[in-house]
Amino acid sequence: MSSAPQDLGSAAAVGGVSPEPRARLVWLLPIGWFALTVFLGFGRRIAGPPWAEVTVRLVAVGMVVWLLRLWVSRRRMGTAQSMPPGSALTTWGVFVGLVAFRVFLDQAGVGSGIGWFGAVLSALLLLMSLGWWED
Repeated sequence: MSSAPQDLGSAAAVGGVSPEPRARLVWLLPIGWFALTVFLGFGRRIAGPPWAEVTVRLVAVGMVVWLLRLWVSRRRMGTAQSMPPGSALTTWGVFVGLVAFRVFLDQAGVGSGIGWFGAVLSALLLLMSLGWWED
């Protein structure tokens, strides 16, 4: 009998059962928000140029497709896993970036620094989601 510790995580992964929990249902909230953004845009109150509406909707479609691809594959019985590291930061970064873009389109918000704060925060969140500082 050996006193060496056993690696149960890799043994469970080889057997087809993942030791990690499934991706949570709370991920449907950002998926739903980005899906609503695809269909509704920013709304009728903010009238921006046509390229802004197209850009916002394309970014939202990209996020819906990306999040659904990650989430659905991790909800199945055989491949149940948690979401990959950095996906929450990416989602928050894009969300904050779209809100900052909306502030820049609104004439009342152009003079305030809230839009710039949101743009910088969005860039930092997206950089942090890359995980380049981790070993």
